[in-house]
Amino acid sequence: MKEKYLEELRKALEENNIEAEEIVDTYAKRFDLGYEAEMTDEEIIEMLGSVDDVLTKFNPKSTTGKKRWNCNLDFANLFSDFTIVTSKKAGISFQFAEDDEIEKYVEIKNSEDEISLKANNLIKRKHFEGTMVIGPDVCFDKFVISGAHTDLRICDLNVNSFKFNLISGDAKIANITALESAYVSIVTGDIVIDSLKSPNATISTTSGDIVIDEITADSVKLNTISGDIIINRSNEAVYKISTVSGDVAIKNGADISLVSSTSVSGDVTISGKASGKTISDAINKVFKDIKIF
Repeated sequence: MKEKYLEELRKALEENNIEAEEIVDTYAKRFDLGYEAEMTDEEIIEMLGSVDDVLTKFNPKSTTGKKRWNCNLDFANLFSDFTIVTSKKAGISFQFAEDDEIEKYVEIKNSEDEISLKANNLIKRKHFEGTMVIGPDVCFDKFVISGAHTDLRICDLNVNSFKFNLISGDAKIANITALESAYVSIVTGDIVIDSLKSPNATISTTSGDIVIDEITADSVKLNTISGDIIINRSNEAVYKISTVSGDVAIKNGADISLVSSTSVSGDVTISGKASGKTISDAINKVFKDIKIF
């Protein structure tokens, strides 16, 4: 199945006058990473996307039957809760509680290849619940979210790059595939991820826990000041982990030799093995080694 996929990818790239050698080689290496993580061909292809999905990434003008969008959602301080879901109905739509008032506080723009939502509730303090519904005919290039105080829920999103920043609120993410990169950041709040697939993933919170059920990536950066980081399943990605006060545990799949971690106060455990020593341990050792004459 691997060889068939790579051959079909090569043919599709060449037919669209795209240099195929480097791209095919990259995707062949991602199969190898998947095998190291004991994934099947079907699971790897699901992670990588179809040949049409890959072709669209490198040639946005290719005809795959899906319209491509850039999306920018700026919640400001307007939404207490916001949900992003997929639907069988074509196109993109927004639904709001108390939608007879929402036009006073939010501006939605829909151009040929970009959709944006900008919230402004400076005149009157008002909080809404909102939902973005995405049809099967739509796929995204860049998907950007920013906001002040919002609980965010996202299900079944397939993009090239995904980025969101929240000041406060909890984020629950299920089944996200970002073909290039994924960046998730909250100042105060928990980040809970059911499934994330991306070559490059950065996840950070200043005060809150990061809990990931499954992640598949080439490289992962995890940062928290005060909170625990827990990953139940991972492939053998290159990890860079930083925590000040909190424990880190990657329970299954990760290769401890590919993990770089720093912790001021907290335990770091990778696949059941302790990874390095905390900074506080090192300080204690220095004081123990000091001889007083």
